[in-house]
Amino acid sequence: MTGLGLSITRRIVEAMSGTFGVVSTPGAGSRFWIRLPLRRSPEVKVLPPEPLSLSAAPLKTLRPCIVLVVEDNDVNRFVIKKMLQSQGCSVTEASDGRQGVSLAAGRCFDLIFMDISMPGMDGLQACEAIRAGTGASRESAIVGLTAHALPEEHRRYLAAGMNACLVKPLRRADLERALDIHGKASPRSGVAPFVASANDNRGSIVDRETFDELSEILTAPVMQTKISKFGTDLETGLDDVDTALRRHDHHAAGERAHALSGAAAFFGATRLRSLLLEIERHCRDGSTVEALDAHARTVVQVPLTMDALNTLSTPGERSAD
Repeated sequence: MTGLGLSITRRIVEAMSGTFGVVSTPGAGSRFWIRLPLRRSPEVKVLPPEPLSLSAAPLKTLRPCIVLVVEDNDVNRFVIKKMLQSQGCSVTEASDGRQGVSLAAGRCFDLIFMDISMPGMDGLQACEAIRAGTGASRESAIVGLTAHALPEEHRRYLAAGMNACLVKPLRRADLERALDIHGKASPRSGVAPFVASANDNRGSIVDRETFDELSEILTAPVMQTKISKFGTDLETGLDDVDTALRRHDHHAAGERAHALSGAAAFFGATRLRSLLLEIERHCRDGSTVEALDAHARTVVQVPLTMDALNTLSTPGERSAD
C-alpha cells in the first residue's frame, strides 16, 4: 500500500467513526487493521431463487462447422447457405466442381456439400479429385446433393468417396442430421454413410412442407425475387432444351433439364420437377421424340407452377393444389 493509499484509507475510516492502525516488524512485513462501530442488521429472510424455465423458449442447437458448398445453381446455393448459416455454420461457396476442388485443397473444411450434376467437372469427379489429392480437405466429410432417388445411383456416389447423399429438395432435418453425423467426422472415422430420401409429393403442384421451410429462411422480398428469377430461368432454359433436342444434342438438353429440376426441387415444385427429370431420363436414353413430348407437357406446367408459387409467396394465401 502506498502513502497516498494509507492517507485515503485513514480519512474514510475516521469519517465512519472508526480507528486505523498498523503493526510493522522490520524484515518481516506490516499488518494494517481497521475497526468500525457497526450495528447488527435485523434478520432478513433469504428466499431461494426461482427455478429458470426454458420450456417457453427452448435454446436452439447450433452446429458451428466450417462448410464448403459446391453447387452450380445460384438459387440452390443461396438456399443451402442460408440453411447452414441458421445452424451457426461458416459457409464458403463454389459455383463449379473445379473451384470446389481448388478451395478444398487450400483449406480444411469440416464438411463439404457437393452437387452431383454440374457442367465441366461434376460432383463425382470433384470428390475423386479431392480424395486422390494431398489438399487440406482430403479427409473431410463429403455429402452429395442429387435429384436422383435411385438406390444404384446412391451406391455409386458412396463408392466414389462420399460419406452421405441427400436427395433434393433438401429438408432442414436431413441437413441437420448431416451436420450432426458428419460435421466433425472424417471418412476414416467409422461413421456409416447414409442416404436421406426426398419426400416427393407428386400429386400437388407445390409441396407445402418444402415451400414453408424455404419461407422461414428467406424474407418475403427475397422469396419473390428468387421466384421471379426462377420463372425467367425456366423460360430461357426450356428454350435451350428444345433447341438442343432438335439438334439431337441429348447431352446438352439433359444437362439443362437437370439444372432446372434442381431449382424446381428447392421451391417444392414437385410436378414440374418430375417432368424435367423425365426429359433428362429420355435424353440419357437418346429418345428424342419422348423427350420432346415431355418438354411440351413441361411447358404447359410452367404457368401453373408459377401461379402457385406466386400465390404462396403472397401473405395470407395458404393453398396450391
